Amino acid sequence: MPRRPSPPYHVGYVSAHLRAHAVGAYMAHRILLHDRARFRVTTFAVGDRRDALTERIAAASDRHVRVAADPATIAGAVAAADLDLLVYPDVGMDFPTSMVAALRLAPRQIALMGHAVSTGLPTLSHYLGGDHEGADAQRR
Repeated sequence: MPRRPSPPYHVGYVSAHLRAHAVGAYMAHRILLHDRARFRVTTFAVGDRRDALTERIAAASDRHVRVAADPATIAGAVAAADLDLLVYPDVGMDFPTSMVAALRLAPRQIALMGHAVSTGLPTLSHYLGGDHEGADAQRR
């Protein structure tokens, strides 16, 4: 999958926790405050749990996709979105998105600290831990 030559870059977030949940609370501002000149955002809300935070995230997304909690369905929706970057806020917290994370669905794929353990997946290009990580985290 080739990179887009210039912005806006298309970023996708896939999670079953884009709602009133610790992951939703941690993640929301990444979506709510994204720079629309530089990024188009598609959110993939896995499963059927919804609340007011889900609706705020949907409203702040350029596209919001509600997708069944089935790995094949999630993978199909994500692949069809033609993303430049795919963000997994919480790999390891639910089975369907953990299975999808094992696939290469975007040129760059990032795991965030929603579940702060190694995924062991070669399909994830980066781990973005935030400022809660110690200065020597790379060496551990």
